[in-house]
Amino acid sequence: IPAGQNSQTFALTTAQVTTARTVTITASYAGASQTASLTVNPPAAVTISGLTISPDHVTGGASAQGTVTLTAPATAGAVRVDFKSSSLLTVPAPGFLLIAPGQSSASFNLTTYRVVAAVTVTITATVSGVSKTATLTVQ
Repeated sequence: IPAGQNSQTFALTTAQVTTARTVTITASYAGASQTASLTVNPPAAVTISGLTISPDHVTGGASAQGTVTLTAPATAGAVRVDFKSSSLLTVPAPGFLLIAPGQSSASFNLTTYRVVAAVTVTITATVSGVSKTATLTVQ
């Protein structure tokens, strides 16, 4: 601590942890000590933050593009996104896709089939138990 001062700030660098860890920091001077606890938490699990489909209206037989966005870049080993379609006969969604480590989004193709009357299909994307939906109207 500089002369004439009674306190000093300092930086701590932490390492990434997989479970919460609490450490004790001790400062000592002239035989007296003070302690403080610091809890280092693991990063939040990567999950899905959004699902979009463009265009959201197509003629049967045309394609649309879906995009999945994550809350953070995928970690080592990739992130699996599972899909479900409310009408497999109109818009069969892919079963799943993997988002590569370091990437925070991925696109996929949606093929549609001809319909007699307009059908609005809900596509659901799920990552780690969190789901997002988007609709595609096929005319």
